[in-house]
Amino acid sequence: MSGDQLFRLGTVCCLVLISACAAALTCAAQSSSGLTREVIEIQHALTPVDLVLQGNRIYVLDRKDMRVSVYSRDGRRLRFFGRPGEGPGEFRRPKSLDVRGKLVAVTERSGRTSVFDTTGAFLRSFHTPGIMHLNSGMRLLNDSLIFVGGLREEAGDGLYEGMMGHIYTIDGGRKHDFMPLTENARLYETAVIVGASCDDDGQTLWCTQPLDYKIRRYDFFGNELGSFTVEPEYYRPLNKKQPRDLRSTEMGRWLDSWDSPTQVYSLNDSLLVSNVLVGGPGGDKIDVIHKGSGKVLATHEFEGGLAYVDSEDQLLVFQRPTPAEPVTVYELVPAARLWE
Repeated sequence: MSGDQLFRLGTVCCLVLISACAAALTCAAQSSSGLTREVIEIQHALTPVDLVLQGNRIYVLDRKDMRVSVYSRDGRRLRFFGRPGEGPGEFRRPKSLDVRGKLVAVTERSGRTSVFDTTGAFLRSFHTPGIMHLNSGMRLLNDSLIFVGGLREEAGDGLYEGMMGHIYTIDGGRKHDFMPLTENARLYETAVIVGASCDDDGQTLWCTQPLDYKIRRYDFFGNELGSFTVEPEYYRPLNKKQPRDLRSTEMGRWLDSWDSPTQVYSLNDSLLVSNVLVGGPGGDKIDVIHKGSGKVLATHEFEGGLAYVDSEDQLLVFQRPTPAEPVTVYELVPAARLWE
């Protein structure tokens, strides 16, 4: 397979690493329309896998250091918590991070979720057997619920009846399972698994699955409230069964033949932002989608990957290509630039 195909296979099959991270320099740059955007260079963390921007704080989950580092908006590291291990407040193969209010939650590929307060004090942990794997994700809904979303490789084995979405209490009590496998996943016998993505707007969950481009809306009990299919002009849906040999040239061609929505974010009351991994050359695309009609209002290609969308401050956080030295560059771009 080509280098691009191997990259796409790694993105689809494995944990997508966000590169080397965190704190030293912040500067301001001007967009073509005069809008100021922040560029932040971070140098402490080694292999960040998830990021959350909350007000004037940036939370970064690091896979190698096994900790969460907290930075100011000028790039200074303020504190960190967590360490390697399997005890309380320790991490082994951390996967996903979210921050809501005064709570910080971290999930691991083993299925364990640990909850901290924003000072880093450990509160509790619990296991969700069989849910988390390489491509799963997690969201804090509010102070009492945790949403754990992702497709299990054994999703049809009956444990969760093939459901991809799961809602737990903050103490680990199982509440609701929802979001069945897509028809495409079953029709094309897809064993390469990519996690679903969901975000909430305070009232409902907006969710997408990678094997089609349908946005589904759920309440916090897992009841589907509606859906629409997104149809940007560039989009190529999955239309062929997956090859059996995951390392074959045929597999590479198959990966290059379709496009995959990987993340969806609720930007405001009426708009969604969706990140799509495009097969073959071309990189990611970002679609701005109207929540009511499902119409794509704009499609953009940005240099670097979309790492997070801050709906409160209307900011998109991109990870930019970095120089040779171990530093990660994040750019905070006003959402208004989507309409430039």
